Amino acid sequence: MQDGPFRPVQHGGNHVYAFTLGSHATRAALAATLRRGGAYPTHTDAMPAPAT
Repeated sequence: MQDGPFRPVQHGGNHVYAFTLGSHATRAALAATLRRGGAYPTHTDAMPAPAT
């Protein structure tokens, strides 16, 4: 979600929230984009090495 009309919000969870604003066509296009989504995650991402 680095492209598009998004802004990052710092939070402690691992959820993505999308609030649709704009015209009906804009909201429908965003909903269609988000619906395509990826596969359900089956493993965790690798953690970066701690800074020394």
